[in-house]
Amino acid sequence: MTFFSFIVLLLSSTALWASDHIALSQDQINQLGIKLAKPELSTSIPLLNAPATITIPPSHSYIVSATQPGLIDKIYVTLGDHVKKGAPLASLKSSEFLTLQLNFLQALNDLQLARAEFIRNKELHEEGIIAAKRWQQAKTKFNILTSHYKEARQMLKITGMSETAIKQLAKSGKFNDILTITSPIEGIVLKGFILPGKRVDTLTPLFNIADLSQLWLTINIPQHDISRIQKGDIARIPGTKVSATVFFIARNVNPSNQTVLVRARVDQGLDSIRPGQKINTQLHRKIQGHAFKIPNTALIQFNNTPYVFVRDETGFFAQPVTILGAQDNFSLVKNIPENSLIVVKGTTLLKSQLADQSGEE
Repeated sequence: MTFFSFIVLLLSSTALWASDHIALSQDQINQLGIKLAKPELSTSIPLLNAPATITIPPSHSYIVSATQPGLIDKIYVTLGDHVKKGAPLASLKSSEFLTLQLNFLQALNDLQLARAEFIRNKELHEEGIIAAKRWQQAKTKFNILTSHYKEARQMLKITGMSETAIKQLAKSGKFNDILTITSPIEGIVLKGFILPGKRVDTLTPLFNIADLSQLWLTINIPQHDISRIQKGDIARIPGTKVSATVFFIARNVNPSNQTVLVRARVDQGLDSIRPGQKINTQLHRKIQGHAFKIPNTALIQFNNTPYVFVRDETGFFAQPVTILGAQDNFSLVKNIPENSLIVVKGTTLLKSQLADQSGEE
């Protein structure tokens, strides 16, 4: 596979032959075996090919960990399941979770008593029955116990206990030794690290959940080619509709393979790729105006100027073109009239005919 190399040629519009037109009838064209084709319109210049991996942005991948030590009781999801935010993933039995609930109810009870005492002492102070110091002591006690209550409540929220469940606990006073682990996001279950009956500690990884609404192409560019890549270039996967925009180019070279890391954000074709997939990419750069992809057999050279033969009503005329790049058996050129037919086989015969018409050897 040869890579695209940029070639910028300044062309003169002056014909290099005495006449740049060849008159041929359709019968003569058929007899000579001349083949025509319509150039393929292109809006970008292919740059090079490179291997890549489909990856998930770090902000879209979550490790769900145990918030309390305990014994895994049940697992509600399997690999590949789609889960909503807040959906149950697993449940575990935890004595520490019971302790947190007890602490919460104790803090709630203490706060209620302190609130009643604070209100009563405030009324007595306003009526001049007790001293200000006694009321201030009740106020300070109320503020301290309010902080204790908030702390105990926050500890339950950290475990993953919902607001509704906390309110129900405060109302009923009934303990629950089963802690339900829920999904922090909507996404896909990529990994599960546990089985029922397993003992886990706080922060033990349980699941990997990923939001696949955004994916990246992580591309490895040979260091000698990295100067040809810039932010905004387009990465495509051949044979698919996947298109991604380059947004990151690393400043360092991987010493093990002498490549530079490039990341491209997938803009189109998310449904046809999967994280972890190894693929080949073609990098392109958008161009202003129109360009055409043509087979190299359509090109002729004269005095270092490239031409193509364009069909007209009476035969063919030689059209100078600008070559933007070349890869494999094709070239990308400009200056071909739109909706035209060009010669893709038989160009050598036509070039000889032009030379004969000009009296060249």
